[in-house]
Amino acid sequence: MVKFLMILLFLSACTDKNVSKSLGIKDVKPEENIPRCFEFCSTKTILNHDVSGYSYLAFPNFGHRGIGKCRGHAIVTQKMSILGKYKRTNSGCHLNDETCLNSIKKGIDKIMSFQTFEFDSFDSLQELSSVPEIQVHLKNYIKGISHRYRAIAGNIHNPTFDTSEENVFHEIKKRVLEGELPYIGVSGALTGNHALLAYRIDKTFNNRICVRDPNIVLDEVEDCQNFVYLNNGVVYYSRHGSYLDKINQFSLTSDEDMRASKYKKAHTSNCIEVSLKKNLCRN
Repeated sequence: MVKFLMILLFLSACTDKNVSKSLGIKDVKPEENIPRCFEFCSTKTILNHDVSGYSYLAFPNFGHRGIGKCRGHAIVTQKMSILGKYKRTNSGCHLNDETCLNSIKKGIDKIMSFQTFEFDSFDSLQELSSVPEIQVHLKNYIKGISHRYRAIAGNIHNPTFDTSEENVFHEIKKRVLEGELPYIGVSGALTGNHALLAYRIDKTFNNRICVRDPNIVLDEVEDCQNFVYLNNGVVYYSRHGSYLDKINQFSLTSDEDMRASKYKKAHTSNCIEVSLKKNLCRN
């Protein structure tokens, strides 16, 4: 009996990490070493909008009751680009199925309400928005966004340049580099009052910002065919296949700040949900 107790004591004293592993016993990570989900996701959340080159609506800006809908078109494009994920999978549904179309429309509804959604039947926003039934659904949202709105100037993090146009230009560059897709209000003699979306800094010319124009559907990879650039404190807009225009009004507004904040919250919420399932964080 004494020998048995001594052997038992010896075994219990010698059960180190190596013995545990040899016996198939895994180390349990203390809960305090698992980060809180909000803290974990606040460092992981980056607004990575779709950069496939086809992240634009397959139909151009259109008139509704005699008024163009460039603002609504740009905002819907922005939401669908930032909150939508496009990746064709084997589980994708068939578009000739009414249930499938309804599930896609519900996904769009979620995005319009500032939630994320993954479309598993399409490779890009351009492809999704080329479906006639989906176009109708998207156009209804575009029509519902007023072209008249009140907003003050958006937040400029480093207002140290000589002109307001320069300050806005460099703020847009900063936001683009942080993964945002800034909505820009512009006005020019040739352009008129218009809306653009900045999506990339030109790889060749650092003073150029690539933009999406609601009036133009390229039907090809979007690769800085439209761009704004800064020259001696003045902003110019170069529209693909058309004109070069001096921009008299070049602005970011507070409603853009509000949307960007909601986009970040949506991505953080999605990160928390996914990370919890994978045991990467705790509540």
